[in-house]
Amino acid sequence: MSEYADCSLVYIKKRCTLLLGGQYIDFFPNNLILIRNDKHSNLMTNSSKMCIHFSVDELYKYTLFSRADFIKIKGICRKDHIVVQPYNVGVMSKVFNEFDSMKEQHIKKAAICFLLSYFHLERDFFPFFLSFYSMRHKIATIIKTDVKHQWRLREIASSLCLCISTVKKRLNKEKTSFIKILTECRVQHAANQLLISNKNINTISAECGYSSVSYFIMTFTAYYGLSPHQYAQKHSCLQVY
Repeated sequence: MSEYADCSLVYIKKRCTLLLGGQYIDFFPNNLILIRNDKHSNLMTNSSKMCIHFSVDELYKYTLFSRADFIKIKGICRKDHIVVQPYNVGVMSKVFNEFDSMKEQHIKKAAICFLLSYFHLERDFFPFFLSFYSMRHKIATIIKTDVKHQWRLREIASSLCLCISTVKKRLNKEKTSFIKILTECRVQHAANQLLISNKNINTISAECGYSSVSYFIMTFTAYYGLSPHQYAQKHSCLQVY
């Protein structure tokens, strides 16, 4: 079980009314709903709907956002559920019907990822995703949408509809800071590039948002205890033959 709130995917088979966010809302056949389970824990499969409950960790593993998704969230009202009308209802229905009989966990995870793909183009999906996590996690997720971008705390705080002082206080409670999170995201991305690409240090440094290669090397070395070159050599055994 995740330490965060769980989610539910609900497939509506017959017209029904659900109590969501303190309101009774009508749903229609073939609606697919993504719901925060912490507020709606009584959702169960019956004649009118089918439910799949899952850890929000699965949502995190699935979700790969771009900076375009980050830009879209500004000024959006946060919701505790999202509803879509899938185009290939037959496939969706089959996934729900067969989900409980899937014995292997990786197959169930793949099924959840498939269903979540219906929501990716929804403007509310990114803020829905962010709403589950700690401030550190929120900021890291936003930074990772474009590591090269020259992120400023003001920009991120504004998108989260918070003032800078509030963000700083929450980060302080989590025993971290914006600069620390930014550095972690950049050097971790750099480490990954060192292992999976043939890019040189200059290119990787620039892709991680550093204008000075020497400063990048110093920062990377301070974080990992190894220079980028030493790090790549140490992990060369991970190459696939």
